[in-house]
Amino acid sequence: MTTTATPPPGTAPDGAAGPQAAAMQLREVAFGAARAAAVR
Repeated sequence: MTTTATPPPGTAPDGAAGPQAAAMQLREVAFGAARAAAVR
């Protein structure tokens, strides 16, 4: 998912990507942990 599309007006690109990137990282970590648990 690329967020390089037109950002909402009034929001800096970094500010908009910050929370989204953090949420994506958390999702990836949770997914990785679930997959590791399933593999065990």
